[in-house]
Amino acid sequence: MDDKITIEMSDYGVEDAYSIMQTFGCGPCVGVAFSYHGTGFMMHEFSNDINPEVLISLLTQARNLIPINDRNNIYPVVVGGRVDENEDVIDETSASREFVVSELINCGFATPKEFWAEKDCSKNLYLHVNDDYVKIETMCENENISAKEIIVDFNKNG
Repeated sequence: MDDKITIEMSDYGVEDAYSIMQTFGCGPCVGVAFSYHGTGFMMHEFSNDINPEVLISLLTQARNLIPINDRNNIYPVVVGGRVDENEDVIDETSASREFVVSELINCGFATPKEFWAEKDCSKNLYLHVNDDYVKIETMCENENISAKEIIVDFNKNG
């Protein structure tokens, strides 16, 4: 069995059979990742025309599986949401960013850790379900900007 599962755009996953959940190309899209006792939660949704049902479905499952007293100790990782120069897209993307963050907080999670994509860049997410961390890989179209990776522990503030 493959130990990884890929979450595609406009989808979410709640998985306990894989050690790594991954999604690619969160530039204008918004990605969310966190885990709880061996169950991974991940979403990848287009940001300037977000389908709220994808996030609501993910959060419904989180409410069912994670007690409220434990949710407030999880700092979900939120990435992507790159704003472009088109003013309409900037407004829609900003609204999507705010919607995702506020829904996570309303669900009882701690303040999400936000990593928004830079101009001409996108973020790939690798959720290490059993180790409670997310690797964020930044990929840029501009050859003069090198790729970056950071590791985020979503169970610690800061």
